Amino acid sequence: MDSAVADIQGLNWNGLIDRSWCVRYAKNNIKVTAREEQFLLKINMRKTSESKVEFYVDGFRSLEIDLEEIKSSVTNTHVFGDDIESDDIGDEAAKWISEFLGKDCRMSCRPRNRHLRQSEEASFHKNWRLDDNPETDKDLAGFQDAYPYLILGEDSLKDINEKINHKEYTMRTFRPNIVIQSTDGKPWAEDNWKGTLKIGDALLASAAPCPRCIFTTIDPETYVKDKEGEPLKSLKTFRLASGQDRKFIDVYKNSPLVGMNTVLLQTGKISVGDDVILTSY
Repeated sequence: MDSAVADIQGLNWNGLIDRSWCVRYAKNNIKVTAREEQFLLKINMRKTSESKVEFYVDGFRSLEIDLEEIKSSVTNTHVFGDDIESDDIGDEAAKWISEFLGKDCRMSCRPRNRHLRQSEEASFHKNWRLDDNPETDKDLAGFQDAYPYLILGEDSLKDINEKINHKEYTMRTFRPNIVIQSTDGKPWAEDNWKGTLKIGDALLASAAPCPRCIFTTIDPETYVKDKEGEPLKSLKTFRLASGQDRKFIDVYKNSPLVGMNTVLLQTGKISVGDDVILTSY
């Protein structure tokens, strides 16, 4: 997309909000991810009218949902210890996703009231980059694992591909929703940002690096897990926590860090080509 609104819970493009839909197991309401079900990566989504959306997969029947007519019921979706109030999309959607995955599942939308830092003990609270932030962030997320925004530099991806010759990785492997280009061409510029980030009309702030998991070992084109555990295996040789982030090794452990989790201070439109202006504090 060429532009979107940086909204409270994530990027908003034409009324579709990033990470505001998810699949959950019917038996326990736990969110299903491609870590467990790789074929979720096959599902595409598009808006077909002001109120309708369509889910479609090559070689499988599509599902159209009218959000104005659907008789949704309030449910909780369990995401990494958080019970997120959301809406169940209905029986037709449940039948479609269960048939596609071959497991009893349901679909959720419209997550609400999920605060990032629900307690002082929460791992999401432990980020030194926000300690001196003079402004209060929106402190909200949707169905993301953690933060609503993830920034990754093109030069950082290039560095990964130069150091890991296993294959050519793309941004789809690491799934940022904001991609930046360093002015000096140096990788991992996002590691050292502490302050506010003005992008277009939006204002964000760096929060914490993103620890990577086995999701990165799933090829987004073939949906097959890498037998050698790449790129995760090699990333552990040069992207473990360093500097002040070592203080939170109890959180990151031996997970390599790729990309910078980011919080929202002010909503606004951002577009391809916008400058990223860092104001340190």
